[in-house]
Amino acid sequence: MNVEINKDQLAHLTEELVKTTTSKKFLEQMYAIYDANAIQKYNIASDVANTSNLKSKGIDLPETFRISLRNFELPLDTGKMNKKDSDPMVCIESGCASVLYNGDLVTVSLENETPEEIFTQEQIQEVLTRDFQELTVFTMTVEFQKLLKDLYDVQKDKRKEFVLNNILNGAEIKKRGIKVPDEVYIRRSYFTDNRPTLFCVTKRTPLAKPWDKVTITFDNKE
Repeated sequence: MNVEINKDQLAHLTEELVKTTTSKKFLEQMYAIYDANAIQKYNIASDVANTSNLKSKGIDLPETFRISLRNFELPLDTGKMNKKDSDPMVCIESGCASVLYNGDLVTVSLENETPEEIFTQEQIQEVLTRDFQELTVFTMTVEFQKLLKDLYDVQKDKRKEFVLNNILNGAEIKKRGIKVPDEVYIRRSYFTDNRPTLFCVTKRTPLAKPWDKVTITFDNKE
């Protein structure tokens, strides 16, 4: 299966996404979510994660645009999860920090970790464009492309097992010569619209939510 990533296509999609999600009307919807209390937040986010609702508020959306709520797994190294006396795995993200060591997982809340600054549209566009480009460069390396080819050459119903044993396994990634940049994580995630995802690559940004990370996702396609 040909899984080569098209750099020009990714650049175009990045430009469309950044332009849409940093428009004044879209930003208003995002800040409404984060200004809401804990009880209201999920319901408001669910309403925003609907293209019809966004269009009704006068927000222009490209034809390829889709929006959904999403949950990210911690980027844990499956090669270390059942291994005693391995190095601790540490993950720091907006709002929390987690450590896995000798099979025990501890997560703590970081109330002041997320920047409270309201970033300008220009600042958000600059950071998102830069970090998406960095992710694109990483996923286009020869070694990563070989990993994708091996993944998609596997029978469709066996690919999730391949992800667990090879893509989320740090030793296997290192063995393949893949060098993961700083603040880039290989992990799994789940969309509430049941998109058939296998894994994703995320990069942490210096921005506040919802722009605290950029992501390229790989689906379980035919």
